[in-house]
Amino acid sequence: MKDIVQTSLLSRRWKDLSKILLCSTINLDFDNEFTSKNHTPQQFVATINYYMELHDTKKIKRLQLFLHPEDAYISDAHKWIQLTTTKGVEELHLNFSQGFVDEHGQSINGRRPFQLPPCLFYSKELYLLKLSHCSFIPPSEFTAFGSHQTLSLDRIHISATVLQNLILYCPLLENLKLVTPDFTGDFDLNLKILVTGLRLKNLILIDCVFICHMEISAPNLQSFHYVGELYCEFFFNIPSLVDAFISSMGREYAEPEQEYLQILSDIAHVKILTVCTATLIRASWEEFRNSPIVLQNLQELQLLIEWMDEYYLACMYSFFRVCRFPILQQLFIQLPIRPEANAINGTPNAMEQPLDGAFNHLRMIKINNFKGCMSEIKLVIYFLKNGVNLETLILITPQKSKIDSEAMEVLHKLVSSSPKASLGTQIVLCEYPEENCYLHPTHTRLYEEYEF
Repeated sequence: MKDIVQTSLLSRRWKDLSKILLCSTINLDFDNEFTSKNHTPQQFVATINYYMELHDTKKIKRLQLFLHPEDAYISDAHKWIQLTTTKGVEELHLNFSQGFVDEHGQSINGRRPFQLPPCLFYSKELYLLKLSHCSFIPPSEFTAFGSHQTLSLDRIHISATVLQNLILYCPLLENLKLVTPDFTGDFDLNLKILVTGLRLKNLILIDCVFICHMEISAPNLQSFHYVGELYCEFFFNIPSLVDAFISSMGREYAEPEQEYLQILSDIAHVKILTVCTATLIRASWEEFRNSPIVLQNLQELQLLIEWMDEYYLACMYSFFRVCRFPILQQLFIQLPIRPEANAINGTPNAMEQPLDGAFNHLRMIKINNFKGCMSEIKLVIYFLKNGVNLETLILITPQKSKIDSEAMEVLHKLVSSSPKASLGTQIVLCEYPEENCYLHPTHTRLYEEYEF
């Protein structure tokens, strides 16, 4: 019995100590991992209320919520947000996607989108706001956030006018991410991104399908990622752009007429670029354009290949002729994991010679998901024949590849014996995961979760 009492006393001491530690914490993260625990809605809300009470006298720097509250607990969620805003919260991550179908943001059980409380729009110290799956209806007198540096809006219900004001009138905004906005009642939008404060540095636009006109005038923008269909008219004035990521979300063969190649003309000064198969297909359509697109500063190029066969190989050749890369040094190619696709009708002109000097400065090529099919081997031979200063060619086989050691050796001999423009080229063929390979593209986030 004495031991039991001592254990009980020790437990109470640790409990009191844990309260002290919790009270000194200024970040409250109720994220996906927390939500995945087997809590009933009542337990979940009670737990959050408990932590909020522990921080009643403390400044809360960050609040992260991943949930969609039952209607009966909407007032609790409003209370949590209000409490943190009164405590000088600086970062809010509010994700109300629980109970929604991720692809379209539609409710599967009749829940309504969460309505943000008015207090959120008047927080003075908030500089980072990330919202997902909620309704953004500010008070009538609200125009924009005065202190926000980072704004992420993911599948939110918002009017075009409110969104336009947010983009135009946030004077300190440096990072903006917009994902699949739900413009209720608006299907013909003129979205202009004009930053008079000259602060915007990073812009990510994903699946903004209803936007028909996009104007980006941001002299200090350094990173631009566009993921989705490209039907809209666009005008870019982004002279400081360093890296760009352009992807069609896997819809390239459904809509090859979209202007994925034209956008390269407006950002031809970038140093780092990732494009997908849609750009290669468009290049095959413009094989004999009057003048090539010269990316005069490009040092790193990544190609995301959705399918691979003779047709897409020919599209790749077309891309290397339509575009010029005078100082390109690193080339990354992400091949599909699936086996070689069947050829489709309408094979483009498959001349194999790039423009003169296209690869004069290319030093390294890394090809992921190399399976040794015929079109892939032709691509490797193509680079070996044209890479006059190529130093390293790295071929990575896919995870759980069925290529046995004997086949790997045959592939290595075949590639190694191919004619080379540079006799000093080192060829590395290895299995996934590649060991001791520190060469990775700048763009490792490929937004695959947004593809259909």
